[in-house]
Parts: sequence; C-alpha cells; structure tokens
Amino acid sequence: MEVDGKLWYKTGDLGYLDDEGRLVLSGRMKRFVKVGGEMVSLASIEDALLQAARKKGWPTDEEGPSLAICAKEKEGEKTEIYLFTKFATSVSEVNYALKEAGFSNLVRISSCIQLPEIPLMGSGKINYRLLETQFLNSENLAQSTKVTS
Repeated sequence: MEVDGKLWYKTGDLGYLDDEGRLVLSGRMKRFVKVGGEMVSLASIEDALLQAARKKGWPTDEEGPSLAICAKEKEGEKTEIYLFTKFATSVSEVNYALKEAGFSNLVRISSCIQLPEIPLMGSGKINYRLLETQFLNSENLAQSTKVTS
C-alpha cells in the first residue's frame, strides 16, 4: 500500500500514535464483527470482561488467559457472541458487566462455555481458530463441555 509516496505493508493490525508519537498496537482487524450495523471489537469485549472479572473477584491470569471471546456470523441472522472461560459465570452476569462497561444493548453474549483451559498457539496467543472450529460449529456447540445460559 502506498501512502504519501512511501510503501507500507498492510498487516491487519490496529494501532494509534500516543501523545509522544509512539505507535501502540491495540488489536487486529479480523477481531471485529458487525452487530446490528455496528462494528464491534471482540478484543474490547474481552478487555471489559477482564476488568469486570478482577472487580468481581473472578479468577483471572492464574496460568494463561482466563477468557476469550469468539463470534459466529450467520447471513441474515443476528451475530452470536460466545464467551469461553475457565471460571463459572452466567450469560446474565456477563451481559450485566458489559452494560456496566458502557456497551450498547446490541453487544450481548449468547452463551458462556466453560473450559478447563483456553487453548494457546505456540506463540502463547489465544488460539481463536481452534475455539471456533472445535466449539462453534453447529454439532459441537450443543455438546460443549459446559454451557451456561
């Protein structure tokens, strides 16, 4: 991509320049979904729920990540947002935390799926693709380890 006569590589990363002119990476373009015509950052939902978890005393950052957010977009249907977590919680409790964090009524968790561990890639980052393929296809979603509504 060319900007002001300079060539740039399009990485798919999101970022901004802070007050001192430093580049701060804040997420990935692929981690956005459209909910009711509004683009929603899945990373911002994760951040809000991690903050809520710390306030409420839910176990976080013991060993590895304690939660992950994935979404399933279906053409002509409402996007469903799923919380994968290592701790027990309910959809109503999580959605209340999102409301308290200032998210619109469009941004709501459809289901909470409790797992013994959040899967990681070799780099130590959350393996979202594995969560999506292993748990969010229609056959496996009904048979998830533990689904709380």
